[in-house]
Amino acid sequence: ARLTKIPRLYRLIKMFKMFRMLKIAKKRSSIMKYFNKIIKVKVGVERLLLFLVLFMLMCHIIACFWVIIVNIESDNTMSWVYSKNYQDLPNQDLYIRALYFTVTTITTVGFGDISAQQNIEMIFGILVMILGVGAFSYATGALSSILSNFDDTTAMLKER
Repeated sequence: ARLTKIPRLYRLIKMFKMFRMLKIAKKRSSIMKYFNKIIKVKVGVERLLLFLVLFMLMCHIIACFWVIIVNIESDNTMSWVYSKNYQDLPNQDLYIRALYFTVTTITTVGFGDISAQQNIEMIFGILVMILGVGAFSYATGALSSILSNFDDTTAMLKER
């Protein structure tokens, strides 16, 4: 009889987690309103800052995966780390190089000094490139929108 109550308990725990997430979301909204009152940040600037934070987080996560892939591979002597003789570097230096690769790939600069060597790295690189094109396109559109709104506001102020 007790075993039948376990799924109910699990659902109850999930509901509590969901309510807690809603509370956090409400607090975030009120915190943002509070900071907007103090700092008086325009909506466009807030959107731009939020995008930059999300972009940095995305780059961090991808760079971490880029390093993890090297450690997961069974024959990692053919990986990007060994092709550039980075195998003796400390983890933080390896992370910096992975972050460098990620940013150059996502921003479509792609110098080519660090490149995928194995199939799993190439597949991951393709996914990063696709994600990068989407993120770069979104960033360009968002920045254009923000600058357009600033121009409209400036034009309205000049007319007065």
